[in-house]
Amino acid sequence: MADATKRFAAGEIIFRIGDAADVAYFIVKGKVDVFGPDKKRLGTISENGIVGEMALIDPAPRMATAVASVECECRVITAKTFKQIIDDAPPMANYLLRSLIRTQRHRVGLAREEVEGEAEAASAEVLGRQRSRAESGRIADRRTYPKGTIIFKDGSPGDAVYVVESGTVSIVKANAAGEETVLRRLGPGEVFGERAVIEKTDRAAAAIAETMATCEVTPRDTFVQVLAKCPPILNGLIRIYIGMY
Repeated sequence: MADATKRFAAGEIIFRIGDAADVAYFIVKGKVDVFGPDKKRLGTISENGIVGEMALIDPAPRMATAVASVECECRVITAKTFKQIIDDAPPMANYLLRSLIRTQRHRVGLAREEVEGEAEAASAEVLGRQRSRAESGRIADRRTYPKGTIIFKDGSPGDAVYVVESGTVSIVKANAAGEETVLRRLGPGEVFGERAVIEKTDRAAAAIAETMATCEVTPRDTFVQVLAKCPPILNGLIRIYIGMY
């Protein structure tokens, strides 16, 4: 899987924000600190962790700077090798991970337009793969919701994961006075409802069809089975990224 081994001295920059990305690093020994655009430390990756994978999955410049906090030994994973790992994952898991990464880029201030073309192409490809498998194996159902339909309510059980195929879906939270705030607006190629399913909790907000919307709907048990088939690295990344928002 790894093409080479590389060593970094303590304090050495592994990559910077904005760098072109063509490799990820599997940490064999040592620790790596990760910093955001404001130079605030986002976290520390230890042995058996991987750094730099986000830019490999979702094409765009690096969204963080990685610095060896101590002397490190890393295995270098090329984009081609990492892409094969992603492509071998079940389509729904593949697509969810791509969607989560795009969300994280947006949260840290990188314009989504930078990767919108690639994202739409990936979305179409994965939705097609998912639909083909769904038609033969009943993994997902396609449902259409008229404008204003409540897809699920705040506090309802997390019983399914949704992928927007067309239209717009709003994630809405009401305060004690009943005043509603739109937390997110989701369009084609975006996933919602996954956090409650993975964390086995009730919905933390409502989902409403802002326009007529068509979604691919995957039941909880099926989605959990899909995740179980993922390589451990991808499964872990999905859970980490869900925990970030």
